[in-house]
Amino acid sequence: AMAEVHAMHPRLRLRSLESPYEELTAGLLSGRIDFILGALRPQATQDLATEPLFEDRISIIVRAEHPLARRRKLTLRDLDGYPWVLSRAGSPLREALDTVFRKQGLPQPQPAVETGDLALVRGLLLRGDMVTALSTYQLHYEIEAGWLRALDLPMPDMARGIGLTTRAGARLSPGADALIQAIRRLSHDWR
Repeated sequence: AMAEVHAMHPRLRLRSLESPYEELTAGLLSGRIDFILGALRPQATQDLATEPLFEDRISIIVRAEHPLARRRKLTLRDLDGYPWVLSRAGSPLREALDTVFRKQGLPQPQPAVETGDLALVRGLLLRGDMVTALSTYQLHYEIEAGWLRALDLPMPDMARGIGLTTRAGARLSPGADALIQAIRRLSHDWR
């Protein structure tokens, strides 16, 4: 969406900010941030408006040469002993992952590394036998190139809503509006 908007408006400057949700929400409410694109949170207040865009499925992802990468019909128990790189505790993804393990009576994964930095996740997966739980959309190019692989391990109840969060009633700049329109249009392909 950013590439599309930039191609139409080459003088427009776009800035992306990756931070914990609480910091993004504070920036949104103060007007420093135009909108948040990501996993929707249930605790939205009347000051915030959310717009669901699509449902995102989570997979267990490893490097292509990982010992589990070619195995079929895996279970969560097969992940025992492998180090995890996961999002922060309390994030929607971690909450969902912890719930899946809890429902199966298994101990929750303990991350060797906690991060929201996709470049760090990618590097850690490619350099060893770490395991992560992420959307295949987030690592699409690495999976398509054959560097990473989603395991053959069904993850029931591991879907999350992805959408836009804005200040309720906010009037955004024409540039932010153009980007939101492009995001809406492109998200239809992921439904």
